[in-house]
Amino acid sequence: MPSIISTIVSLAVLASIHGAFAAGPAPVLLGTAADFAVLAKTGVSSVPNSAIDGNVGVSPATITSVTGFSLTQDVSGQFWTSSQVDGRVMGSTDASPTPALLTTAVLDMQAAYTDASNRPLPDFVELKAGIIGGSILTPGLYKWTTGVTISTAITIAGGPSDTWIFQIAGTLVQATNVVITLTGGALSQNIIWAVGDTVTVGANGIFEGNILAQTDVVIGTNAIDHGCIYAQTDVALEEATVSCEGGIITPPPSSSSSSVSSTVPPSSSPPSSSSTPPTSTPSSTPPTSSIPPTSSPASSAPITSAPTSTKTTGSAKRTSTKPYGPYGPYGYY
Repeated sequence: MPSIISTIVSLAVLASIHGAFAAGPAPVLLGTAADFAVLAKTGVSSVPNSAIDGNVGVSPATITSVTGFSLTQDVSGQFWTSSQVDGRVMGSTDASPTPALLTTAVLDMQAAYTDASNRPLPDFVELKAGIIGGSILTPGLYKWTTGVTISTAITIAGGPSDTWIFQIAGTLVQATNVVITLTGGALSQNIIWAVGDTVTVGANGIFEGNILAQTDVVIGTNAIDHGCIYAQTDVALEEATVSCEGGIITPPPSSSSSSVSSTVPPSSSPPSSSSTPPTSTPSSTPPTSSIPPTSSPASSAPITSAPTSTKTTGSAKRTSTKPYGPYGPYGYY
């Protein structure tokens, strides 16, 4: 019996030591870019139907550069909705404060790319000359001065608090039907792919990790990306799925839209009703003051909800889980 107890204690100690001393590089700070599942500077397109778990943003491009999503504008004018997006879609010309939020997020995205791609003292250099199919990738900083091809399945192995940064100067291409597998508790949110050129994930593949691309990203038909996508040009989704637990400001409830739209008229209505007899003014005053509050939250939901709820929801996940992206308990702000 004592030996069993001592064994359990030893395992517990080892586990706590592993958690306290995570392997891999220091986290890459995403800043407000972490409020988006997909963020691009020139455009985002979808070959319907794609599915995105999180917010979508484009800037300095306008909302017209977001194509294939059948967008519906919220009455607040601050964001759009789509059946393909579990979150909000935002462009640089939407109503305030959206343009400012997007400008900051894009700057944070660029800063994150610069940080990740310039980390010094890599643990692995030019691994397999960039042909990494069949590899088992342990925590660390990896560097390639050319492109990287994943032609057969690879495994990313490590614990839930371990981290990976892949610095790729050229293109990153994952072939059709190729799957990246995580083992040992490794989390996709702790993986950063900093790519200096195009990123292509082939059809029916599964990709793991957050992408920071200096140019464009293409996710093929029926492919799944477990992570967020940040591109300094455009993102093209071909009936693809982007599963990013973070990157979500509170999704706009359908009731919010109707609520805002129904409160806008009353807001202009009070003037006419208040211009009626003074007696009706008091009774019309309550509605007037009570309608804006209702309208304000609903209408300002995008305003406060975008930054505030985002940070609340986002930070709850991001501050608590992962260093690299919008997830979990390994604080990185």
